[in-house]
Amino acid sequence: MAILIDFDECLLDPSLFSIAQGGQSPFVGGPEYANAHLPNKITGVVKTAVLRFDELERGTFDLSLLRPTHFDYLLNFINGGYGSAVGFRCRFPHFNSMTLETIAGPGGIQVPNGVLSTFKLYKSSIRPGITARSNVKRIIKPVVQAAKATGATLYEPDGVTARKFVGDSNAPTYAALVFRLYHDTGGGNVEITTGWTVNVTTGIITYTTNIPATGTYVRATCSFDLPMAFTDNQFNLRGDIVGQAESVGVREIGHTELGIAY
Repeated sequence: MAILIDFDECLLDPSLFSIAQGGQSPFVGGPEYANAHLPNKITGVVKTAVLRFDELERGTFDLSLLRPTHFDYLLNFINGGYGSAVGFRCRFPHFNSMTLETIAGPGGIQVPNGVLSTFKLYKSSIRPGITARSNVKRIIKPVVQAAKATGATLYEPDGVTARKFVGDSNAPTYAALVFRLYHDTGGGNVEITTGWTVNVTTGIITYTTNIPATGTYVRATCSFDLPMAFTDNQFNLRGDIVGQAESVGVREIGHTELGIAY
């Protein structure tokens, strides 16, 4: 019987995605949908069944000329999670941040009323000029500074250094944006700096004060990781001079697979 996947709140080293191969990124991937296209053999009409609205990210990376420390790190990361068995946090190269994203507002999925004190993080994708339809995706692994975070302690890929943010000393190139919340009641975005925390394992914002009043738009600026797992049970790794890892596949883990409600 299948069970929900186990998960570790550890970060796969994002620098693995930036080790250039002949001047090109080693990573190839993007959104995957579950649409089914059913053609009528007689009329030629194709009907589309949308089996899942939100996309799940998937990709592969080919690494060569790995330094010994990178090679050992990747091997430990794979073996320590039993291959594809245990998930991890991944800063997906094409999908990892939002800026002034409206996560709640009048008439939306979450409607502030002066009483509601918890809000979920969502990121919307809208075709230019088509505002009547949008793809709304639940974000469950935000990156939040320690003073505002609950649920887990976030570390850099070494597992001991506190997660770095833009502006921190010695911050890596992939450093996260400082998590910021804004309220807009019609007079523009006003940053709310106190009275809230964010659960970094579920993406739920909890207000203790400054609870959004009726008619307020709540917006977030932040970085986030995706919950991911390796797709394979066998890995092609070379430990010689080349130091190569071929076609290492990763897939996004859906929130329901982690037991988190939409």
